[in-house]
Amino acid sequence: MRLLIAAVSCLMIAAAQPALAAWAVAQSNNDQPYSQRFRLESVAREVTMDACSQHHPNCRIVVSGGSGCVAIATTGSQWGVAKAGSRSRAHDAALGVCEGLNAGACKIEYEFCGQ
Repeated sequence: MRLLIAAVSCLMIAAAQPALAAWAVAQSNNDQPYSQRFRLESVAREVTMDACSQHHPNCRIVVSGGSGCVAIATTGSQWGVAKAGSRSRAHDAALGVCEGLNAGACKIEYEFCGQ
């Protein structure tokens, strides 16, 4: 019985913690982007900008939010980032941005979807 109570208590604690639902992606020009996930979008934006600014000048948030999907495509030296309502649309859009850089063959490097 104690084991059951402990398990239920652990589940209640875990359920009380909100998911890392907010995210942000920062990038300077078409350099490698930086992304972070946090509970609050404002924190995700701030931490992402700090990380990007330590390595590149002129960083800016290119996408952020708490829902939808993000895909990051690369040629190995150039990067394209896109947000869309589904994983497949984010893939297509990121590949389109990357291919528009005319820097070689592009592939999806990273992806995630929010709630």
